Amino acid sequence: MNVKRFLCFLTLTTAGLGGATAMAQDADDAAELEEIVVTGSYLTRRSFDDAGSPVTALGEDDFKVRAPGGKMTDITQSIPFNFGAFTTVSQNEPSGETGGGTINLRGLGPAATLVLVNGRRQARMGFTPDGRTNLNTLVPSNMVERIEVLRDGASAIYGTDAVAGVANFLTKDDFEGFELSLDSRGTTDSFDWSSYSIGGLWGSQTDSTSFVAGVEMVKISPLRFGERPDQYQPNSNAGVISSFPFVPNVNVPLRDAGGLLTGTTTRVADPACASTPLHFISGVQCRFGFIPQFSISKEEERLNAMARYKVEFDSGIDFTGEFGFANVDTWTSSPGSTPIARFTPIVPGEHPANTYRAVDANGAALFAQDSDSDGVADRDATGVVILAANPTDPTSGIAFNEDVSPRFRPTFGPADQHGEETTFRLAGELNGDFNDRWAWNVAAVHAQSDTIRRRWDAVASILQDALNCEGGLSGTECYNPFGTKLTTMPNSPGLVDSFNTLSTDTAKTELTTADVVVSGDLLDMPSGALGLAVGAQYRVERLEFDVSDLNNIGALSFQRIADDFSGESDVIAFFAEVAVPLADNLDLSAAVRYEDTDGDFNSTDPKVSLSYRPTDAVSLRASYATSFLSPSLSQRFGISTVNRAVTDPLDGQTVVVPTSIVGSTSLEPQESDSYNIGATFDATEAFRISVDYWHFEFDGLLSSPSAQGLVNANPNDPNITRDPVTGEILAVNTPFFNASSLEIDGIDLSASYDFGGGRGGDFTAAIDVGYTTTYDLQAISGGATVDGIGRVNDDNFGTTLPQWKGTASLQWALGNHSASGFLRFYDEVVNDARVTEFAESQFILDVQYGYFFEGPQVSVAIGFVNLFDELADEVTDASTFVEQLQDPIGRRVFLKATKTF
Repeated sequence: MNVKRFLCFLTLTTAGLGGATAMAQDADDAAELEEIVVTGSYLTRRSFDDAGSPVTALGEDDFKVRAPGGKMTDITQSIPFNFGAFTTVSQNEPSGETGGGTINLRGLGPAATLVLVNGRRQARMGFTPDGRTNLNTLVPSNMVERIEVLRDGASAIYGTDAVAGVANFLTKDDFEGFELSLDSRGTTDSFDWSSYSIGGLWGSQTDSTSFVAGVEMVKISPLRFGERPDQYQPNSNAGVISSFPFVPNVNVPLRDAGGLLTGTTTRVADPACASTPLHFISGVQCRFGFIPQFSISKEEERLNAMARYKVEFDSGIDFTGEFGFANVDTWTSSPGSTPIARFTPIVPGEHPANTYRAVDANGAALFAQDSDSDGVADRDATGVVILAANPTDPTSGIAFNEDVSPRFRPTFGPADQHGEETTFRLAGELNGDFNDRWAWNVAAVHAQSDTIRRRWDAVASILQDALNCEGGLSGTECYNPFGTKLTTMPNSPGLVDSFNTLSTDTAKTELTTADVVVSGDLLDMPSGALGLAVGAQYRVERLEFDVSDLNNIGALSFQRIADDFSGESDVIAFFAEVAVPLADNLDLSAAVRYEDTDGDFNSTDPKVSLSYRPTDAVSLRASYATSFLSPSLSQRFGISTVNRAVTDPLDGQTVVVPTSIVGSTSLEPQESDSYNIGATFDATEAFRISVDYWHFEFDGLLSSPSAQGLVNANPNDPNITRDPVTGEILAVNTPFFNASSLEIDGIDLSASYDFGGGRGGDFTAAIDVGYTTTYDLQAISGGATVDGIGRVNDDNFGTTLPQWKGTASLQWALGNHSASGFLRFYDEVVNDARVTEFAESQFILDVQYGYFFEGPQVSVAIGFVNLFDELADEVTDASTFVEQLQDPIGRRVFLKATKTF
């Protein structure tokens, strides 16, 4: 957050096109600046390195390399200390359903990284359980000037959410002219995926005013697993199949030797199973390879727009206003209907497609009473078929079939589930001076996110009527759930349409903040002025969640019964910060913030940091902070449901079931302690190296158990819903709780070298690596501690975390020519359920060549993303690859052009 202005000083510690060059240039610029303001402080500093906390800055040159498709998550995904973040390729993530993307510093949870635009908070996503922020709806990518990432705890400055750090997206305010940009890219092998974007940027400057506006439109094509048969095999292992196929498994009642029902059933596979596409027999069950109908990449259409206006009045006061808007639509391909999980469908014996003949325990055919000679077996008051006097004698009654219970999906074929998010944001601030030593800032923000989610489901009662041959407009149609529906006894489209429906849920989040900050020089000391900033913030958040009316009354066959819910949170905070120049080369910074939420949660958090420069070439830093994270409104009051694959330890079967992350009003804020020790060494004017050791320790971590972890811990947990007859898992609740502890530490290392210019051009190189040394998770006090390094962590509350992750780059420039290579790499991660299966370590290389045409003022770049076509490993889970880590698309060629007017 800024008091006066954000001043540009980029000390790039991460790789990117022109990164080292930008770093050297900004170092020269810094020498000319008397004071600067950086993310993580309200006070000015004599230099960027005086902040005492590690900050990574990414500039426009980095975006050209890191942002294929123009999404904010493409920029941040390659940051080495960003672990477990989700993008729109995510299959089983609430944020992915509506085009969401996150940043997850240190893998401590997307909600533990505070996301800011020009130092101000944003509205949260509605359907996400932890209240994270959607990076893809922040601002158009062409409006972003740089991203500053603070890599340690900052609750003393910003309050809740700034636990793992802060990502501050800083936009342009001094652009002049008009710029049009085009970007097109697609896969090279089968041309099965493509993306397009067009952007416009306009700016006008006068002596007292500044106006900059940007707009960006992005379209991304869909890609299904079925379009990659050589990469993803639909029936390759038990983890990628469903126990709810379109051709059913059938639970058939068992009878004793006298022909009476025993109350138990036996499961048999539909006879048409093995002959139906994507179906096969596994043990006694009919299985369905649902993966080919799922999306690898969702279809997406997105519009982002932003305008920023600044005016300086003669009185010395200046005003800055911002308006932002975004709309994103996504269509996710999945099997045509969700499985029947909430009720037990019954196909009566007289159904014309029911061929499950009633037999006794010895296999002898049974016969029933037909007193009215209508050819239908008589039933008693409870609906049970009345056996003939001599039930095995054909002359004493009529043949009959059993009432059976199938497990199936009501329709066949892929279908699109639609998600839409619309956001807008208004922000304004006034800045002024009391005198030459003191300044004031008053700011207000209102942001809102409206989200819609439409998913296919079946109305249970109408479906059951159709199974009873009472369906359709005539009330006499029979729905055939068996394999014969695909051959000899097809269902009419009208009958299917009568019970299939699009279930629509909506969510609305609002954020309103008001801030006031006063800062300046309190007194002069021998080494400089002692700086002081004090201020207050008032913040109101609201959440409204409206599930479909059919879902309210439990009328759907798959989705859980859910009530509408809403919540509101009022926060008031007071804070102070001091900057003390202890000596010419030694600075102390300290801050403290008190924050109270609804009178229920409050926390006082300090932070202290030191910056020491023993020589001009060496800068040392150290910081210590406590931070807290209050439960979000969703975590306290909400419920969020997604489909997940769960392996039942009782029978070894893998099923895809609804798993609901359920809020809890008994949650407490999580607390953390963190410290960082680092150094930056400018060995020469061309060579810089930086290293930091960081450590976080959490108590009461806000978490929800993974569905698999909960089932593994206790297969009969009351949060697990099982079929009362077969015992099969139907649904899993994963309620939020305060985990006992999490401890994580590691090392960040970056280096850059500028080889200088010559006849062969200017070469620069950079490398940035994050190495995690400890990632210990403990769910319950006194319980087992899990080492989560190098694991997918699907069976616990941790995130996917390779031991190391990094980037490296080499850039070349000569006249109007430029070229670059950008390498992304990460260590392997093991699948928790099957340790012989893992996502291998990968090195993914992006290359590009660019040329600038001076006359028409046009720059053109052509290149490849993932040049060597490194594909995601087929790892056993619901989506077959590790969504938070791997690139499933493969090699893409791109062409970018920018015209300046």
